[in-house]
Amino acid sequence: MVLKIRFRWAVRTAERLRGWQAMLFYVVIMLFFSSCHREEVYHPDAESRLHYFTPEWPATFGEVAPAFRSVTFSREEVALGKRLFEDSRLSGDGTLSCASCHQQRDAFAHAGFAVSPGVGGMLSTRNAPPLQNLLWQKEFMWDGAVSNLMQQPAIPLTSEEEMHSSLGKVLRVVQQDDQYRKAFALLYPQEEINIPKVFRALQVYLLTLVSATSKYDAVQAGKAQFSKEEAAGYQIFQQKCQQCHSGPQFSDGSYRNIGFPRHSNVQETGRHRVTGREEDSYRYRVPSLRNAGYTAPYGSSGQFATLAAVLDYLSSGVEAAENLDPILKANGNRIPLTELEKKQLLAFMMTLNDKKFVSNVK
Repeated sequence: MVLKIRFRWAVRTAERLRGWQAMLFYVVIMLFFSSCHREEVYHPDAESRLHYFTPEWPATFGEVAPAFRSVTFSREEVALGKRLFEDSRLSGDGTLSCASCHQQRDAFAHAGFAVSPGVGGMLSTRNAPPLQNLLWQKEFMWDGAVSNLMQQPAIPLTSEEEMHSSLGKVLRVVQQDDQYRKAFALLYPQEEINIPKVFRALQVYLLTLVSATSKYDAVQAGKAQFSKEEAAGYQIFQQKCQQCHSGPQFSDGSYRNIGFPRHSNVQETGRHRVTGREEDSYRYRVPSLRNAGYTAPYGSSGQFATLAAVLDYLSSGVEAAENLDPILKANGNRIPLTELEKKQLLAFMMTLNDKKFVSNVK
């Protein structure tokens, strides 16, 4: 009885909130109530063991983000997370999974879609970003709205424009599936299945999506050489692009307004939606350039069909704004590039494509 009263209070409270506040409140409440649920637990044989491993990456990648330094990986939990990621039953009508909009062949983005259609054909305002090398990322989504990767799945799962489900349904699907029950029991003996454990398995799987075997990586390891065109493009990149697309992941993780065409939805204001600060209007996280050849279209809402179109726009002149990035302002609201430089720059960017990553992720 007390639990029912508290649940009604939670629903009434959520109805009074709006936007991301309501979403966050809803997630917290659902995590609480899901942890209160108890069910019969399957107990695996005592001889069952987990097989732990550490994902591999080049030494040049450096240390992972602080939040992930204590994360442990086992083959069993990764397999569970992958199955959850690919399970369309978790969506509201059973037609979409996380993998529907984050496909391996597209570097876990959704090539060809400016904005991926959700349940019932609903459209959001954001382009599906690639899911790669999250171990080195401190904030997530185009506007950095999420800093805890374990909480991020709640947004696409419950959004009306995406999977349009509920955490309650997700929990029911998992609890009623015998294979899921056995997997969770192996990982968490004597414990109940709840949403935090579901999200942990998803996080562990996502963190194993490491792209580190591109031609660029082979060149850095002394195992390959750039062509003359690629080498020339790399020099141009270092001169005109590296200020923002820096480091091993080719992103400095900052949020910048680079004058891309704005979405017609006036509420799509980038990081401003998170911070409420006017200076953050139309600022978006600098995307990694790794695997850019697989992830067209480009921009926060897929404004450009090709990388060549992006370079043409940056070179010809971007939209002016008070908070336009200083690098662009200093160059007359553009990054001047000759046709030859564009061609060479594109050749270098293709060396960041990782064929193994898009075809053989384990």
